[in-house]
Amino acid sequence: MSSADEAVAIEVRLPQLAEAMTAVKLGAWLKREGDAVTSGEPIVEVETDKAQVEIEAPASGVLGKILVPAGADSVMVGAILATIIESRGGHIDTPVKAGEVLTARQVEAPVEILAPPDPSEDAARSSEAVSSGDKSHVTPVARKIARLAGIDLGTIQPANGSRITKADVEIALGRRREEPVALHRQPIAAPTVVSSARSSGPFEDRPLSTLRRVTAQRLQQVKQTVPHFYLQSDCRVDALIEVRARFNRRPGSSKITVTDLLVFLVARAIGKVPLVNSTWAEQSVRVFESAHIAVAVNTPAGLITPVIRDAQSKNIADISAELAALAERARKGSLKPDEYTGGTFTVSNLGGFGVTSIVPIINPPQACILGAGTIEERALVSNGQIRAGHVLALTLAADHRAIDGATGATFLGTLRHMIEDPWSALL
Repeated sequence: MSSADEAVAIEVRLPQLAEAMTAVKLGAWLKREGDAVTSGEPIVEVETDKAQVEIEAPASGVLGKILVPAGADSVMVGAILATIIESRGGHIDTPVKAGEVLTARQVEAPVEILAPPDPSEDAARSSEAVSSGDKSHVTPVARKIARLAGIDLGTIQPANGSRITKADVEIALGRRREEPVALHRQPIAAPTVVSSARSSGPFEDRPLSTLRRVTAQRLQQVKQTVPHFYLQSDCRVDALIEVRARFNRRPGSSKITVTDLLVFLVARAIGKVPLVNSTWAEQSVRVFESAHIAVAVNTPAGLITPVIRDAQSKNIADISAELAALAERARKGSLKPDEYTGGTFTVSNLGGFGVTSIVPIINPPQACILGAGTIEERALVSNGQIRAGHVLALTLAADHRAIDGATGATFLGTLRHMIEDPWSALL
């Protein structure tokens, strides 16, 4: 092979897909070892705390080593998932057969690793010994790959007789993949019904999805560390109901929901009281210029909050169409990271479930979240007269470090005025 046809091994690393993301669950590999891949082509699926995301090939070539198997959980950001063998001359002389693992040793020219090198590789001789019979040493990179792939280092014999390297672990991976696939495919455990020793009766332990587990951890942390305060207001919504009905009576128009109207009005109220559109930044309060409204959507996997960006500059029809599309993708698990990150204020409407009101937990790192209950018909007093009317209960949960009660009350009062007189905001 000439220098013009030099092959390059490029590492496929797990990127930072979303804010505060540290680990994912690896889904299905869309390509097999030895398959040709094109730069930008999806090669593997991962499950974040919000959605299924496809990782694209960083270069064109042949998929070499798959270092993290499908189904692996808690795969850390930056982990090496696989390698792609790229020929700078446009082809690779070494043929790749089905099931064959293409390694750097099969390439005639020296292989260059383009991804950032791991400085701990040079310090391999000082790494701790594994619990094997010959007490071989293991390089940090080899140890990390083995841990991610579930390989027992004690079963690996180093090629040079003194230490286990990345190449030794890759060889072990190749041998394991030559065995029947069924030996390594871990079946999904069926729910187990266990009879309790006490009188509580039988129960079922249901495994947590990645979304549910991460959501639980984040909400527990924010509830323990963020000083919440709550403000409530009952809004008369007869005019809002009439606005919605007039929109929905238009021929050929898509249906406007109460949530659509709330997002629209919240964005306008933020324009009047911008401090609620903020986050606590330890040494300052960061107030955002644009209202990126996150909307809580219930999905089979758990709660997801897709974001309507720049809601303050969009009309009600645009917000309605965009929110409907985002909610549909959220339920299918196909949201892209930039569609559910970067929110500055959250709206959570549980009115469809018939609850009177909701006391929400702040969606970090945002300073505020608005909870809405169902619209109820009540007996209302106006000018000394009792008559029927419709009421919507709103609850604002706020981070007391970022805003105080007066600011929250001003915002909620502004929003209530807009809800009770929606034409003032629409026109």
